[in-house]
Amino acid sequence: MNKQKCHIDAFSLPAVVVISTLVMMLILFAFSLKTLDFQNHDHYRDLKQTRLDLHSAAALYMCDSTLLFGTDTTTVCLYGDGEDPIGIKRLRWGMYEAVSIRRFKDDPFGRTYLMGRAVENSCRAALWLSNRNMPLTLAGSTNIKGPVFVPQVGVRYLDFPEKKFSGRPLDVEDLRAAGRYMPRLSWDMWAHLDTLKAMREFSCDYASLSGKQISFDEPTLLTHYDSHKEIAIQLRGNAVLYGDRIVLSKESDIKEVIIIARSVVLNRGFKGSAQIFCADSILVAPGAELQYPSGLFVDSTGPNAPCITIGEESTVNGYVGIHWGEKYHYVLENPCFWLLRNAHIRGLAYIDGASYIQGSIRGAAYIKDCIYRYGNSTYAEALCDVSIEREDSLAFPIMLDGPYRRKIIKTVN
Repeated sequence: MNKQKCHIDAFSLPAVVVISTLVMMLILFAFSLKTLDFQNHDHYRDLKQTRLDLHSAAALYMCDSTLLFGTDTTTVCLYGDGEDPIGIKRLRWGMYEAVSIRRFKDDPFGRTYLMGRAVENSCRAALWLSNRNMPLTLAGSTNIKGPVFVPQVGVRYLDFPEKKFSGRPLDVEDLRAAGRYMPRLSWDMWAHLDTLKAMREFSCDYASLSGKQISFDEPTLLTHYDSHKEIAIQLRGNAVLYGDRIVLSKESDIKEVIIIARSVVLNRGFKGSAQIFCADSILVAPGAELQYPSGLFVDSTGPNAPCITIGEESTVNGYVGIHWGEKYHYVLENPCFWLLRNAHIRGLAYIDGASYIQGSIRGAAYIKDCIYRYGNSTYAEALCDVSIEREDSLAFPIMLDGPYRRKIIKTVN
């Protein structure tokens, strides 16, 4: 039997060592890649969990009215197992709220949200008309979609000599009985407005601030403009502008600002977002647009009757409100609210007085009285060629007494 011996030349040993080393390095490299993949996955999971925790804190705030009861700042621990707490800070911003949610001051995942109410109040009405012992009169091409709160004497449909009723009759199941008095405005809204007005004495001259943008994580900027001349305001964010009679040109660049004055005029071509609070009047010229979330509110504290006029082809996205307090003896022939032809409101309309409406409202409308003029006659509690439709997709202002639940409007920081 022949036996063969395996013989390896000496010169091939270095090659074997090199090949073996390369194989070992490849194996180590594969293990390193796997370890790195696990580390990247852990990092991604931690970041994702951080975002989810912040979203959970925001959802908790939007549902829990006791979370910030009696205070504007708090911290929450979602799991109660010693994790870093999440800070929540609330800034009442006009009829909305700016809510900051973050773990620490410079948290890259922290956000500041502008929030409103999920519903305006418990009625959830498309139209609410005070009970004045007169029927709601519908004429022309008027269409109302959604729950309608009407006087107890009901609804009638009116044909004019040259304008027959061509709208959609109200469904019986959509009709509700309205009370004599308007739904109540919330007390904390009045407290906030009083605070804003009192802060005017700390404001600085606007002339040195043109083009300023203030983050909602910074202190609120207070400024005033005392001239009655038309001006192109350049101001964005967490700022309050005071004045007597402010006239804004179409060159103005305004976003999220609060304006407090005796009267305000938005000239033709104006486009921006602002919450405007006046003691006298607000005029939105034809073709002007207030972007969401904006608002107009007049509170008549003096002898003059309040007035808001929204011109033809103009738009207000947010809310329109007029409060006349206990001054009930107004004249129906002189409405305090004018929504002219092809003008639009998307949001809440709350009119504590007489209204003349020819445009459209999409959201919710609460009205004390409304009139319509045809020829030489004035018809009380009448709507003609009007479109009113209930919409729940938007966030309503925190204006009326109602359910707490919040809804996010936009991210501002």
